[in-house]
Amino acid sequence: ELTLTDAWVWDVYRSARFVRSVRVVTFKDVNIEELTKPELEVP
Repeated sequence: ELTLTDAWVWDVYRSARFVRSVRVVTFKDVNIEELTKPELEVP
C-alpha cells in the first residue's frame, strides 16, 4: 500500500495521468521513480 502526492500514474482504467494524491493498493510490483525538478515542469 502506497500513498503518493503530485504523481504521474499509469493505469489502464484512468484517463487522467497526473494526480495530486493517490493511494495504490496492489499485490504486484510497482515501479517508483522520483524526477528531478527540471523534469517536473508542466506546460
